[in-house]
Amino acid sequence: MGPPSRGLTTCRRGQGGRVHCVLGSSRRQGPWQSDPRLHKLALGTWNVTSLVGKEPELVREVEKFRLDIVGLTSTHGKGSGTSLLERGWTLYHSGVANGERRRAGVAILVAPQLSACILEFTPVDERVASLRLRVGGRILTVVCAYGPNSSSAYPPFLESLEGVLESAPSGGSLILLGDFNAHVGNDSVTVERCDWEERPPDLNPSGVLLLDFCARLRLSITNTLFRHKGVHMCTWHQDALGRRSMIDFVVVSSDLRPHVLDTRVKRGAELSTDHHLVVSWLRWWGRMPDRPGRPKRDVRVCWERLAESPVRRSFNSHLRESFDHVPGEAGDIESEWAMFRASIAEAADRCCGRKVVGACRGGNTRTRWWTPAVRDAVKLKKESYRALLACGTPEAADGYRRAKRSAATAVAKAKTRAWEEFGEDMENDFRTASKSGDGVLLTSTRDVVDRWKEYFEDLLNPTNTPSSEEVGPGDLEMGYHISGAEVAEVVKKLLGGKAPGVDEIHPEFLKALDVVGLSWLTRLCNIAWTSGAVPLDWQTGVVVPLFKKGDRRVCSNYRGITLLSLPGKVYSEVLERRVRRIVEPRIQEEQCGFRPGRGTVDQLYTLSRVFEGAWEFAQPVHMCFVDLEKAFDRVPRGVLWGVLREYGVSGPLIRAVRSLYDRCQSLVRIAGSKSNSFPVRVGLRQGCPLSPILFIIVMDRISRCSHGVEGVRFGDLRIRSLLFADDVVLLASSARDLQLSLDRFAAACEAAGMKISTSKSEAMVLNRKKVECLLRVKEEILPQVEEFKYLGVLFTSEGRMEREIDRRIGAASTVMRTLHRSVVVKRELSRKAKLSIYRSIFVPTLTYGHELWVMTERTRSRVQAAEMSFLRRVAGLSLRDRVRSSAIREELGVESLLLRVERSQMGWLGHLVGCPLDASLVRCSGHVPPVGDPREDPGHVGETMSLDWSGNAWGSLRMSWRK
Repeated sequence: MGPPSRGLTTCRRGQGGRVHCVLGSSRRQGPWQSDPRLHKLALGTWNVTSLVGKEPELVREVEKFRLDIVGLTSTHGKGSGTSLLERGWTLYHSGVANGERRRAGVAILVAPQLSACILEFTPVDERVASLRLRVGGRILTVVCAYGPNSSSAYPPFLESLEGVLESAPSGGSLILLGDFNAHVGNDSVTVERCDWEERPPDLNPSGVLLLDFCARLRLSITNTLFRHKGVHMCTWHQDALGRRSMIDFVVVSSDLRPHVLDTRVKRGAELSTDHHLVVSWLRWWGRMPDRPGRPKRDVRVCWERLAESPVRRSFNSHLRESFDHVPGEAGDIESEWAMFRASIAEAADRCCGRKVVGACRGGNTRTRWWTPAVRDAVKLKKESYRALLACGTPEAADGYRRAKRSAATAVAKAKTRAWEEFGEDMENDFRTASKSGDGVLLTSTRDVVDRWKEYFEDLLNPTNTPSSEEVGPGDLEMGYHISGAEVAEVVKKLLGGKAPGVDEIHPEFLKALDVVGLSWLTRLCNIAWTSGAVPLDWQTGVVVPLFKKGDRRVCSNYRGITLLSLPGKVYSEVLERRVRRIVEPRIQEEQCGFRPGRGTVDQLYTLSRVFEGAWEFAQPVHMCFVDLEKAFDRVPRGVLWGVLREYGVSGPLIRAVRSLYDRCQSLVRIAGSKSNSFPVRVGLRQGCPLSPILFIIVMDRISRCSHGVEGVRFGDLRIRSLLFADDVVLLASSARDLQLSLDRFAAACEAAGMKISTSKSEAMVLNRKKVECLLRVKEEILPQVEEFKYLGVLFTSEGRMEREIDRRIGAASTVMRTLHRSVVVKRELSRKAKLSIYRSIFVPTLTYGHELWVMTERTRSRVQAAEMSFLRRVAGLSLRDRVRSSAIREELGVESLLLRVERSQMGWLGHLVGCPLDASLVRCSGHVPPVGDPREDPGHVGETMSLDWSGNAWGSLRMSWRK
């Protein structure tokens, strides 16, 4: 760092027990006039008087002053962690635990260009937090502190703060930011040299303790190093009483003091708080980090305008003009696709127009309520604040108060609407740095994108899978052409608002096509069908990493989703329907995943019937819950083509399916940048309509190989396994049979290129006595458990559902506690918004799997209690108000949850009645195990269903059950 310079330092001088601020050899008369070529590190500290709902406004204020790190106090936050804000800013926050009253709260806001420098964040409590980072080759520890108002609570606060400073690495630099609630005063010489209209108050007891603390640890309070007007040094003001003081400080270690360029108040920053923003600039040597580049302008087509009839007519008119110039004879697939893609893009651009979206124009999906109306109200508030600073008249003060109220009202209305939209959507239904494989931090755009490419290329291309097999000569036969009705039906069912693939064709473009446009798309599909080839764009997936948890800079903490070309998905959907018509009758009853008319409840019901009957009739059941490692991404394509032939799929159809995989590749898109493409040679395509049916026939083939054991018998029905996609349960009446079944299943998986995860697969025995079941996969023993969560429902070795009901009620209570302050009792949210959240989040959490429940009086009472606990809070009532539940529901316009559960159970019974008589679901409903002695067991149902299936007598009642 540069040569040191002298100035005022804060230290301790004992004389009569008094602590003073004393001068060094000289005092700076103004800010440092630094060389503009030197790097500067801009720091800030601000008491924001609650940060809740102010995040977008805060980002705009700190960007206005070009700050790098800002310490925030009095944030009133709950919990601790990291939040990604607008424009790439990161907030590291520390607050009280959930359920406690929010009194303080601290946070550190870090600019996007420094996000790659973060080493460690340590939240201590609601008053102290520290952040360690490496900037310009130096280790810098930034501590944000919020001192208590009471002098009696000050010593414990300083002890906590000292512990944090002592834990900082030796040789590093320290910076303390925050509101210390202490008056440090000035000596007589300092006061004489300051041109203040009002002098600051003398030392108070907290200020004495703070000065002693700084002297002992060789820290300097930079606020007193520079000569400024009084209004530029006072950090807190109370205009009504004319009081001002300096209590917000930027404190640095002795090695940084000579490099402080200036510290002062910035009165122009406004955030509806009685504290001013304090800014300090440090001269910093060394190379500052690069920030991965983001696109300066994010421009997209206004596809939503296609909902307007004139725009849609103009769009199709342009497409007809382009189609008239298409040659009559079909060319190769790439040239035909290039014409179609260019025509679609040109027509959409001309008719819909373009607009700038995203962070480049101030928008951000993380803050849905930051609307133009809110932005205008906040802008007016800031203008009123500047007018108040300029003149200070009572009229200006009244204008500022009115503007603040208007802005608060606009924010409340916008938040209410945002919550309502969120609830309606639920009912109808980043990354600026990364680490290489060996842990080295990467910061440049090219390095980060290449690292993501390397990660997904390794993930999607394992080396231990069987190779592909060649096409047989019979595969080159021709088949039936694709009709326009097939294409039109698929396009009609496309969902709007979905992200496009590499070709940037949105679903709205295809849904807006008229007869001419659909005929062009049909022509394209038929060229692909007859030629046995598809455009490269249809085989290219755009992988977008989504964060799960953990370190944001580690690639394995993300889940990649793949976006495919929508015209290619239309073609795939047409092929899927043809494949499904052939293979659906051949798939076993045990598989319920990705099949029409079947769902998770079918498997859950079958397994619960096994548990109830086996327990009542004292029949032991041995089970193994099998987990496969990345099964979807590990399907060998050579095995897949062989299974398709085995299940009767014709040669032309196999060739069409294979054409989607011949040149299959992916690229990674992150922060507006795209990687180079890389081949994907193994596994099924994520997001492709064909993938589910292809996957379940491979799993069905593997499941058949595990047959040969008797399984669990229900009358003449034998249940050996239950499958929902790759969620597999193997069942047997003895441990020996279960081990044999598991061995065969493991061998079939290995032959198909898959592997059983021994760490996640578990065994369980349903028996009235404790029975040991040692299952092995090769040399590894699977753990035996007393309970297992299958498809989201908890099954226990005692065969009872009470534990699952308790778990659902507990999960609903957790949801209510989580939403209590932010939704349930929040006054600015309307009842409509709260009830939307109630129906979309609380009710599904409470009632999942309720089709299996036996609605005893105890269960009914507990479910109703959980329901009314939420609704009473929404209505602003408690049990002490003694208002009947029916009156609360009537006031809120909500039907009884028990009535909803009973209606859903009757609907499930209607589904059961409508199933074919030979379906395993029906057969296990009317039979009981043939062995064992039935005994009375008050803890279980013990009743079998006796249904009069003849004439489907209950079928006529299904419509009334659904009402």
